Amino acid sequence: MRPVLLSAALVLALATPVGAQQVLEFTAMDFAFRGPARATAGLATLRLRNTGKALHHVQMFRLEDGKRLADLFPVLYANAGVHNAPSWARAAGGPSAALPGQVIEVRQHLAPGRYAVICWIPAPDGQAHFMKGMMTEFEVVGAAPPVVEPEAGIRVTLNEYRASLSTPLTRGSHTLRIENVGRQDHEFLIVRLKPGKAPEDVDRWSGMGQVDEAPVESWMGMAGIAPGGVAWLTVSLRPGRYAIICFAPDRRDGRTHFEHGFRQVIEVR
Repeated sequence: MRPVLLSAALVLALATPVGAQQVLEFTAMDFAFRGPARATAGLATLRLRNTGKALHHVQMFRLEDGKRLADLFPVLYANAGVHNAPSWARAAGGPSAALPGQVIEVRQHLAPGRYAVICWIPAPDGQAHFMKGMMTEFEVVGAAPPVVEPEAGIRVTLNEYRASLSTPLTRGSHTLRIENVGRQDHEFLIVRLKPGKAPEDVDRWSGMGQVDEAPVESWMGMAGIAPGGVAWLTVSLRPGRYAIICFAPDRRDGRTHFEHGFRQVIEVR
């Protein structure tokens, strides 16, 4: 299976600067990524453009101890796609997830180092997308500048097992500051439910590899991030029912945080 690793990603040379803002764009296909090979330490916008026919996301891991994607792949493959990364692979967020044709963004501070990018989402045959070659890596270079936080109107804290918002979400555009204050990795997913659908429908659909019509009209958020991690997400909300979900695996029993109750339904008016 190692040849899959060698052909997994189509790589661009550099991240794209936009004024003072650095943009790292990842294009998702069925089943590969096209993305930057190098970025500069500091604040960056991470953009995911899904050109495939399945749900895709960007899950980043900051690799420690001189490790590379070639070291991470065998460990993940041995777990048959189960969300179980080694201790030297630290969950580092990323945009999650994009429906076919959708573009989503998150903003994060990137520390120097090497990062792996994978897609955990399962295909209809049960294999995680990274097992089909959907993975790449990039390097963040330069000294980390002082942290300058983007402005955010709403603060979101993630814990075991709930997201707490400083103020309720309403219609319109909002920038959320999302921080993991828990003891485990967490993700923050916000989906607009179709009429008559519930979070359980989202769990069932995403876990089966999207074999039928999606129960959601939009999907956006931040992939799993380690305790202490912070990201900024700008959302544009229409009136309707939304679910806030975390599918990260629990360290104690391997069950998803969704199964532990991390699912909330909110009404946006």
